[in-house]
Amino acid sequence: SFGAEPLRVTVVLSEAGGAYQAFGEALRSNLQAGKFALDIKQAGETFDNNGLYVAVGMKAASVLANRDVPALNVLVPKTGYDRLPLAPVRRTAPRSAIYLDQPVERQVALLQAALPGIRNVGVLYAAPPPELPVVRRVLADRNMRLHDRAVQDRKQ
Repeated sequence: SFGAEPLRVTVVLSEAGGAYQAFGEALRSNLQAGKFALDIKQAGETFDNNGLYVAVGMKAASVLANRDVPALNVLVPKTGYDRLPLAPVRRTAPRSAIYLDQPVERQVALLQAALPGIRNVGVLYAAPPPELPVVRRVLADRNMRLHDRAVQDRKQ
């Protein structure tokens, strides 16, 4: 008797090497060989529309956003994922994401570990990020002060 065909999984990397490549190789080593057929490609390569796709990083997520394929997006920030365009054709395939974002509390803890004794934190932005009040509260809870300023984008 014949077994079921393995599920084709194509991992699309934003670029070769680094965390993107490490993710692809870790996924390969953790998928059961008989049940999954994994292929790792770069965002600029061509590929068909068969199986499940995993976009690693924003460049790969942008490529897959223009295709009607089932896609899981990883190593992407929520704000970047939310700005991805939907496919120009009617999207029927599911698309989801696992965000790269870290909670504000974890970011502040890292800041304190890297710079012990810090009391003032500066943030520059083009538009106020929605999490700014949370950042201010978390910093205040740790006896730190937020100094935030809007800056204008001056392309010359």
